[in-house]
Amino acid sequence: MPIHDWSKVRAGIFHHFHQDWTIEIARTLNRGLLPPMYYALAEQVAIG
Repeated sequence: MPIHDWSKVRAGIFHHFHQDWTIEIARTLNRGLLPPMYYALAEQVAIG
């Protein structure tokens, strides 16, 4: 399938798909799949 060959799509399309997929996983986890006091974020930067 062409969707699996990322060399055949523009970089912006791949980035959109990747971001949407990552955010949907975080939403699903945050709907009760994680233990209390835990949460999922799509992108987090931890410094220090």
